[in-house]
Amino acid sequence: MKKLILSLPLLCCTLFVFNAKAQDTQDKPSNYLSISGGLSAPMASFKQADYGATGGGANNKAGFAKKGVMYDFEGGFYLHKNWGFAVSLTYQDQGRLNENDVTNLSNGYRVDGNAYTSTVTASKRYSSFGLMVGPQYNHNLGSKFIIDGRIVGGVIKSFSTPEIVTVLDNYAGTQTATFTQYSSKSFALAYGASLALTWKLSEGVGLVLRENYLDTPTGFNIKNDAHEGRYVSHQEMQVYQTSLGLRFAL
Repeated sequence: MKKLILSLPLLCCTLFVFNAKAQDTQDKPSNYLSISGGLSAPMASFKQADYGATGGGANNKAGFAKKGVMYDFEGGFYLHKNWGFAVSLTYQDQGRLNENDVTNLSNGYRVDGNAYTSTVTASKRYSSFGLMVGPQYNHNLGSKFIIDGRIVGGVIKSFSTPEIVTVLDNYAGTQTATFTQYSSKSFALAYGASLALTWKLSEGVGLVLRENYLDTPTGFNIKNDAHEGRYVSHQEMQVYQTSLGLRFAL
């Protein structure tokens, strides 16, 4: 009898731990894969489209980036009923320089280069691929909705940036200078954050609306020929992305 009485607390503790583990396993959300597409909008200096002031005041950070499409493929893997980690692969296109951008650059380089005429030709576009990883928090809103948020870090690989060729001529029409800002295919460290709302269409499929923010504080390395005026050695990329897609439980 005495042994039975002493065993009761141990039995109760064992049952409590077992029940807690079972509850934790039951409540833990399913791992998932998702695919989505949407809009990527440039921010801050990345979207600026001005040459800046001539005579030493050129805007070397302006990116002349435009709104473009983005695609996102990601996976979420949960270690607890609320916490896990996510891996995302993103592709984003931020467009190319337009006619106004080329005119602004041409006028600026003409003044800073003390030229009579100037011609700027722009080709290629902003195109990049990102790999981001970070912790993710998950919370169920009733039985039909899931909200999750995360902070991430990783790298972004540039496939291309705008390539800009400038030619300066004097009064006699003789070329006095020609120089190029070359397209970059470099890597840049990046960080960001994400917030998503998923509507469960069934037990295995959900419709997900996601908001992303990405920033490359050091920017992509940009190679240039030596020249006067605006000179871009690094191009920071800052974008805000909105996407809609499907989430599949694993």
